[in-house]
Amino acid sequence: MSSGGESRGVNALFVVGTRPEAIKMLPLIAAVRDSRRFQPVVVSTGQHAALVAEVLGIEDIEPDVTFRLPEGPRTLNGLFAHIVLNLETYLTDRFGPAVRPDEASYASGYPAACFVHGDTTSAAAAALASFHRHLPVVHVEAGLRTSDTLSPFPEELNRQLISRIAALHLAPTIRNKANLIKEGIDYSRVFVTGNTAIDALTIAARREVPYADPRLADLDGTDGPPLVVVTAHRRENWGPPLVRIADAVSVLAATHPEVRFVVPLHPNPAVATILSTRLHALQNVTLVQPMAYAEFARLLRRATVVLTDSGGVQEEAPSLGTPVVCLRETTERQEGVDAGTVELVGTDTGRIVSAVRRLLEDPAELARRRRRPNPYGDGRASARILAALDHIVFDAPAPTSFGADFDRVAVLRAGEAPTRRSKDGWTAGRRTGEMTVLDELFLGLPEWVQVLFWIVLVVILSSIGSVVVLLVLGHRFRRRVRRLARRAEGPGESEFLWVFLVPALNEEVTIADAVSRLRATTATHAVLLVIDDGSDDRTGEILAAIDDPRLHVLTRRAPDARKGKAAALNAAYHEARRLLAEDDRYAAWTDDRVIVVVVDADGRLEPTAPEAAALHFADPGIGGVQVLVRIYNRRGLLTWAQDVEFSSFGLVFQAGRAWWGIANMGGNGQFTRLSALASIETEEGPWRDRLTEDQDLGVRLIQAGWASVHDNRVSINQQGLNSLRRLYRQRVRWGQGSWQALSLLGGVFRPRLPFFARLDMIYYLVTPPLQVLTGIALVVSVVETLVDQVPYRPSYWWIALIFFGLSFGPGMATLILRGGRWYTPFLAIVQLIPYTVYSWLTFGALAVALVRQLSGRTSWAKTPREAVAGVADAPALRGADSLSGESTASVDSPP
Repeated sequence: MSSGGESRGVNALFVVGTRPEAIKMLPLIAAVRDSRRFQPVVVSTGQHAALVAEVLGIEDIEPDVTFRLPEGPRTLNGLFAHIVLNLETYLTDRFGPAVRPDEASYASGYPAACFVHGDTTSAAAAALASFHRHLPVVHVEAGLRTSDTLSPFPEELNRQLISRIAALHLAPTIRNKANLIKEGIDYSRVFVTGNTAIDALTIAARREVPYADPRLADLDGTDGPPLVVVTAHRRENWGPPLVRIADAVSVLAATHPEVRFVVPLHPNPAVATILSTRLHALQNVTLVQPMAYAEFARLLRRATVVLTDSGGVQEEAPSLGTPVVCLRETTERQEGVDAGTVELVGTDTGRIVSAVRRLLEDPAELARRRRRPNPYGDGRASARILAALDHIVFDAPAPTSFGADFDRVAVLRAGEAPTRRSKDGWTAGRRTGEMTVLDELFLGLPEWVQVLFWIVLVVILSSIGSVVVLLVLGHRFRRRVRRLARRAEGPGESEFLWVFLVPALNEEVTIADAVSRLRATTATHAVLLVIDDGSDDRTGEILAAIDDPRLHVLTRRAPDARKGKAAALNAAYHEARRLLAEDDRYAAWTDDRVIVVVVDADGRLEPTAPEAAALHFADPGIGGVQVLVRIYNRRGLLTWAQDVEFSSFGLVFQAGRAWWGIANMGGNGQFTRLSALASIETEEGPWRDRLTEDQDLGVRLIQAGWASVHDNRVSINQQGLNSLRRLYRQRVRWGQGSWQALSLLGGVFRPRLPFFARLDMIYYLVTPPLQVLTGIALVVSVVETLVDQVPYRPSYWWIALIFFGLSFGPGMATLILRGGRWYTPFLAIVQLIPYTVYSWLTFGALAVALVRQLSGRTSWAKTPREAVAGVADAPALRGADSLSGESTASVDSPP
């Protein structure tokens, strides 16, 4: 190309000043040249004139113009001013006065855009000069940041300056895009392309060029000695830092004579003099003049380790599988550090020596670093950029990005005023493609993470909405219950026969306490049926010592025993059926007036519970009543958290669902009408073989048309687990039961329910997968934060707030509903911080439960109990009967 050549297609201006710029612009300029719609106009600012010409010559590209820099000492300000003035003169002479680009200007030869690369003074000066001429600036390799304007100097400020000017930002990685968004750049003007350095490396790799320096000839092949390549030139490393770098190379060369060190010298005397002075006498150190790019790419491929302060080499070397030790305190290319391809050591001699020795002396570490994936691109960045230019200028199809997409209209309107005039006066305007809070929410993350976070955000918001609705409905339900209690209408507890079922397997430490409390209930007509499910401890002996005519013991032995709680309850159900059918004392009790109460062997049922339940069973449509579950051994944080958890479920979720009549049944304190159990009975009985048989039974009752309510006026207290390991096992078991309950989804549409009640039932059943997704999102968010992939946005703190609000909000409501002093809400905030962490136990437990369910493992060992202090083993005289023999108990006939 020459400045006098005939142009074809729309012109695109490329300004390059340094060798690294030329290397990374080379594949893009070549792609534009080979296209049908565009023609590159290449300006070399003269900063590295000869080196730029050499690099562009790889693809037979010649600059259209090369500025001649003035002789004598150079300053950054002088260089900047020289480039701005020369570029203004060149553009005016060639293309005429400044105009806004459009189809007419394209036809006259005016460039569609000015492409600048990276962070050099040439790039910043060209961007400012183009901006003054209304020429859109396209920033290649945008969004790299250290956020320290003095490191690197002046490059970091140059980058930020160009970002304020550019119409289109071509970010190599998602992280770079996130950096720009954090600074307020319109996300729809940022296009993630990958890095053109990888494209350039691909071009160079196709050329087998010999080394110009004959001293490097012995490096051909892979059988030679280990090779360490050293490059250093950054302005912030001039002076003492460069001396320390040279000293480190000296130490390494002296202690590793078998290693070859090659140091390509930078053309700047401030760099070359220090390195050559301190390294020239070392036998295994070869100082060479600046290398052609293809030569250098070949050297990188052969290298064992690269020591560099170059940004480009941080990207290029990993593409060739060569580990990088970065001689800088900070880097704008953090992706390589995160990926493990780059180790940031600064310029301290000891740290440099230590890092290189580790790679030279530890083959396993070297192999691990070589295997790390390259995060910078796939060699197709130039093709994406050309497609983006085609899309913007000619409205061609939008390109597929290396990350997130950009918006054509937003790029074309870059620089327009953010307000528009309306007939009602000045109103804030939203430019097409301008980001909103929702647009930006998860920007900069991989697409699959964005999808996950959006799903989980919807789940969290809907969950919060559900909690609020249930709190309101729970309040209304409690008011209804209080009104019913004041009226005292309908039958009392004496109008029902209460059949208490107590499954017991090796419960010698709690069974006496549980039975004694059941005997103390206010139930006028009661049957206590304890199922000794194959116990081999003193459970049977203790039960035999209890003298109460209402107590019956159903003794099960192998092979029928120990088949699970559902099997034990079904056996008790059939035995109770037999007892009611065959014993004349029970003949007058109809199924709708018999209430079956499930109490665990560690349960402490409040004495007035039958009276409370009878209030609800006065309604013949109610099939089940569940009382509030509490923990009585709350001596530590773990059991306290379990108490809050159970109370939350009852006071918030169950109470609200009770308004609709869809409260679920628990495994302890479960009151069920016998006729309701009969309506869902299978061949085995009402309870199915599920790990959460109570949940399964409660849902099936609702699906059969029965209403179920929750009464938190009374409670049943049970033991909590003081061992985190046992608690986790218990929650995995419950989680697996919840996965099994997904099979109940098909029956949700059978009963006649209000729309929102049905929706709540669906939500309740699909909670396990939703919680797993939330747990995954929590883990991903922590990982993304730790690797600094997510920019901190103070304005979106409320996202975290609603997540934590969902975690401890129900617990907070629970403590308030349970009553207390005026400071209870404030104390609860402090208390519920550890409870929030405790609640996250669910995420892992559900994941493990899913694995167990999919692998078909459903057997579980029984959770052991704690001994109950102060309860006698035999609280009454002997004489209790067993259902395996003749019963001597007597029960009054129904009134």
